[in-house]
This record gives sequence, C-alpha cells and structure tokens, in this order.
Amino acid sequence: MWIDVDSQATEKLQSINLCSAIVNRNSDMLTKSIATVGANGKQNPRVEERPDHWPRDILEAYARGQGPYTVDNANTILEEEAVELYNGWLVWQEMTNPIERRVVANLQAMLDLSARKAGFGQAMPDQLECLLSNGDVIKPDASLLSWQWLEHSLVPTGPNQRPLLRGCPELVIEVRSPSNWRAQERRKRQLYFVNYAQIVWDVDEVNQTIWVYRAESREQPTRYQIGDELTCQPLLPGWRRALADIFAEEASAEAVAGEVAVAWRTEGVEIGRAEGVEIGSTQRNLEIARAMLQEGIDPGLIVRVTGLSQDHLSALR
Repeated sequence: MWIDVDSQATEKLQSINLCSAIVNRNSDMLTKSIATVGANGKQNPRVEERPDHWPRDILEAYARGQGPYTVDNANTILEEEAVELYNGWLVWQEMTNPIERRVVANLQAMLDLSARKAGFGQAMPDQLECLLSNGDVIKPDASLLSWQWLEHSLVPTGPNQRPLLRGCPELVIEVRSPSNWRAQERRKRQLYFVNYAQIVWDVDEVNQTIWVYRAESREQPTRYQIGDELTCQPLLPGWRRALADIFAEEASAEAVAGEVAVAWRTEGVEIGRAEGVEIGSTQRNLEIARAMLQEGIDPGLIVRVTGLSQDHLSALR
C-alpha cells in the first residue's frame, strides 16, 4: 500500500528521528562510560561517540545524498552541542586538545585587543554558528568579526528565532588536527570563501606553522614559521605578532597586547606631559598674581591677566 506523507508529517518524522538519535547517543555514552570502568575500578580510555548513521566528517556528508536535517529541525542540538551541519547531515566536531586551545586562545586575545582598539570589531571564540548560503551550519575554531558585519549579518533563525550569523566572519581560524585529511580542510575553506570570508588561518600546532589563505589567492597560501611575524592585512593594519609568541607556552601580556601596549604607553606619556604643562602654567600664573597683589594692583585686572579665579586670589591673600 502506498502512503502519501505530506511535508509537515515528514518534518515531524525528521524531528522524531533527531530526538531519537540524541537519546540513543546519550544512552550509548552512559552504557559505554560504565563499561570502561575495569575490574580494578580504574577508568579506561573513553571512545569517541556518535550516532551510527551520522557521517564521520564533512567529506562523508557530501558523499551521501541530501540528508534529513536542517537548521530548523536540528536547532536544539546545533545550539547546545559541538555539531555542524553539512549537506543535511549532522557531523560531530573533533575537539581540540589543551595545547591547541592555548594557541587559539593566544591568537584570539591578540586579535581582540587590537580589533577593539582600532574600532574594527572583536575576536570570537569557537561555536559561533555561521549559516551558509546552502543551508549548512559551520563553526570556526575562532574568528575575527567586524562590528559592521555582525550588525548586518545577524538573522533570527529556527523555531525559536535565535540569532545566527549569515555567512562567515572576515577572518576564520582553523586548527589542523592530525586526524583531519587535507581534503577536509580544503572543502571547509571553500565553504568559508564562498560565504564572505576574506582570510583563513590554518594553524598547524604540531609543526608550529600557520598557513594563510586569502580569497583572492585561495590555492596559494603563505607559510609562516617560527622566526616569522604574522600580519593581519588589510583588516588590522599595523597588527604584527611573532609566531614564537603565538605558540609560546606562556605568552606575556606584552606579547599579547603588541602595538596596543605601545599605543597605551605613548598616550600615557602624552597625557602626563600635557598635565605637566598645565600644572606648570598654573603655578607660573599664581606667582605672577602674588607679585601683582603685593604691588596693590586691582584684583579684577589680575584675574583678566592671569586667567585665575577669584578663589585662587583669595587663597593668595
């Protein structure tokens, strides 16, 4: 017997399947978590979990036909979990390790200070949801986003109308994982550039190298290694950071702040110099006023000549 299922019923069925996948995943994780406790009571290494019908990566997702998931019916798990959406399929993100996170945190702090100081925007952490033109949802490891683009591109999305970024930030940072194939990284870069990204930094923490891809020459990256300085042209003119500082175990505040620290010091010196000039000028006028009072000159004239207030003159008498 042929049953004609309308689109509304199909959407409900997809939502039920998604909920079932989440429940099954949590149940499997609990079961396997218990199973990993050995007879000696020690915790054995955990195995990464994912629903069996989900693709392992972006390449597998695109090798399949169009999947059943959308930003509407997968809204909750996209918001709450480290999951991306490719070709209608949900894919678990591979989590970065603490060392990789430290490098990303260094870059994020270095960019954020400079972007705010320049009035450009701010650096964003991971899990920023970017809604692409083909319906995919991608989450960079970190990014640099202008306030202008943020204001222009935030759109209410999904059943609860939560704001997502339509398109990608101007600068995207991705950490290269040992298990990632270069083909996976290439496919993600294609998505970034098609959706308004201008620059992609491919960070190789193991080899302490950063590959810089630009929209106008996306197949001809520039390689930066220890001994080089990374720039952020044209987004942040004047921004320069040594790769040794980016990959440092303990990056100093001076290294993180860079040109911002120099600007703050310069501003402090200029303010101090201006305050010193002002104090010196006031002191000189007080001495002139004191001498004029001793000569019996009219106080009104003294005020006009020195610019001092009547309170100043009263204090001198």
